[in-house]
Amino acid sequence: MKTLLPCILLGGSMWAGAAPVSSLQSENSGPFVWVDLLGGFVSPGPSLGGKLNVDAFHGWTVSGEYLKSEEFCIFCHGDPERVEEINVLLGRRIVRQYSYAYFNLGMGLVSGNKRGKMIDDGSGFLSFGPTYETLRFHTIGIPIEAGVSWAWFHAFGLGVNFHLNLNSENPAAGVLLNVPFGHVN
Repeated sequence: MKTLLPCILLGGSMWAGAAPVSSLQSENSGPFVWVDLLGGFVSPGPSLGGKLNVDAFHGWTVSGEYLKSEEFCIFCHGDPERVEEINVLLGRRIVRQYSYAYFNLGMGLVSGNKRGKMIDDGSGFLSFGPTYETLRFHTIGIPIEAGVSWAWFHAFGLGVNFHLNLNSENPAAGVLLNVPFGHVN
């Protein structure tokens, strides 16, 4: 694990290469700050969240992210499966005139509910399905994100974000729609 993290960080920086950030960001300009609204599907179900980003130095970004995913269940007995993430990410961003691509890697806290053993099989007359015990968990995860966004007005955009969170309790993967607001590029 000690050698894996530097390799991933080095790989992410090599993926971004030495490409210029853009002529839109000169060396004298301050850091770009923007907010991403996130919505889509990350296991176990529909997801909503947000991310505060700072493009601090020549395409290197630091981000704080909150993401909540909850199982869509109409006739559930007990709590639905739910995952909440609070992440801090470091990444590399390549900016072009109306678009940018990025790769982020970080560390975060992951908590939520997952199903345990079956308590009732739901075979009764007015039963709508089985009932499971609820197991609560808290763990540390490694979030990995890659995405592309288009920013037509330099203050608003639309993109897609591929999200993965590796953790010991409930690893999650999915796709999110990304709506950036602020000084995007």
